[in-house]
Amino acid sequence: MPYFIAVTEFECVYLYRSRVLTKSKKLVHWAVDRPPDTQMFKGVLKILKTDLEQLKKNFTGLSTTVAELKKENAQFKTTCKCGATTTNASNVDAKKPAPNISSTKPTPKNASNVSPKKTVVPAAATTEAPAQVSKVVGFTAALTKIISLGEHQPVEYDKVLTNEGKAFDKRHGHFIAPVKGLYILSATIINIEKKEMHMEMVKNGVQLVAFYADPDDYSMGSQTVVVTLEANDMVWMRHCRKKKASSIYGKPDQPINTFSGALLIQLH
Repeated sequence: MPYFIAVTEFECVYLYRSRVLTKSKKLVHWAVDRPPDTQMFKGVLKILKTDLEQLKKNFTGLSTTVAELKKENAQFKTTCKCGATTTNASNVDAKKPAPNISSTKPTPKNASNVSPKKTVVPAAATTEAPAQVSKVVGFTAALTKIISLGEHQPVEYDKVLTNEGKAFDKRHGHFIAPVKGLYILSATIINIEKKEMHMEMVKNGVQLVAFYADPDDYSMGSQTVVVTLEANDMVWMRHCRKKKASSIYGKPDQPINTFSGALLIQLH
């Protein structure tokens, strides 16, 4: 009858964060027809020694894992303790009643007889000047016929295109400033062929600007000025040649000779 020698190791399994430490079962057996001798036992002991070393390594890894768990557990307890302390402190502050200021304020004697003082707040002084509505003034007049002018004779424009504010006098060709302000004034002239022409724009009879057209051909001249006028100042166009008369050109379909002006801003 044969002899059987069997050695069985136990299985050790540890799971942590998907890490598996395991030792599988092994069955070592021999079938011999004689009792086990020393050589057989040496073979068995060698196998057991190898498995024992592997088991030590497994336990070393398990010890390291246990140490890590203890460390994490300690950190978790510390965090929980700090959170609880903060929560308790906030609850204490929330439960602490606010001091009643009104209750500590002394009550004056005979409070029912004391009447509240009336404070009169003066109306704020207005520093801004009242808004001024600027007067609308503007005109354009044109000449639609040929006229001859003597010394200092004004140009009487016969066609009024614009006269906002009614400041242009068509009868005399004068612009009369209705208010003090800054005005823009302009004029354009054209002479008749072979007629030299000297013209000027005057304010109250004093020249502002002059115009000239030579006699060789139909010649044109123009001027634009910006001036300050007082109320009732007069501006007009006139001939300024003393020795010779001059003729200026105009037709109904060719109103080239013009005189214009407008109030830019009213002054006070």
